[in-house]
Amino acid sequence: YRLDELRDNIKIGIIHIANPDLENYANKVLGITYEILYKESVDLKGKFKTVFQKDLPLGFNLLDKYKGKIGIYGFRHTSGASYIGSSKNLWYRLFVSHKSAPFQPSTKPSDFYTHVVENTWDTYSLHILKVLPNHMVRYMKLHSVRELSIEEKQILDYLTDYHITLVEQFYMDYILPS
Repeated sequence: YRLDELRDNIKIGIIHIANPDLENYANKVLGITYEILYKESVDLKGKFKTVFQKDLPLGFNLLDKYKGKIGIYGFRHTSGASYIGSSKNLWYRLFVSHKSAPFQPSTKPSDFYTHVVENTWDTYSLHILKVLPNHMVRYMKLHSVRELSIEEKQILDYLTDYHITLVEQFYMDYILPS
C-alpha cells in the first residue's frame, strides 16, 4: 500500500511541474523491479551480497562511514533468526538507536529487542545489505541543478522514500525475517 501511495504522489507531482528531466529520472526509479533488484543483490551462488558485515558488538564501532547514508540493514542471530530494517541515516539508526534501545527502560518492548536482551548483541552479526542514493542529491548532481522548487524537492523526497520501501520489502520477501 505504501508503495502505491508513494508512486501515485510521484506521478501526480510530475504532471504538475512539467520537468522532462525530472520525469525521466523518476520513471527510471519507478521502473526498478524485483527482477532488477535480484540481479544486483544476489551472487552467482544465490547468496545475498552485503556492503558491510561484522559480528556485534564490535561492528557497531565501525559504522562511521555510514553517517548520513541511506540503506537497508539486517541483524542475523546465530540461530538464523533475522531482522531487516531501513534508514535514511544508517549510522544513527544502527549505532545510536539500535545499539542501546533494547536496554533502555523507555523503549517499547518488541520481539526483536526482547531477543537481544535475552541473548546479547554478542550472538548477532550486522549486515548492511544495500546503500541507496538520496535522490535529491543525485538528481542535482546529474543535472547540474543548483536549486529546486518545493514541488521538485517533494517529488525527489518521495522517490527516495519509494526506493527505500521497495528495496526493504524486496529483502523482507526474499530473506523472510523471523
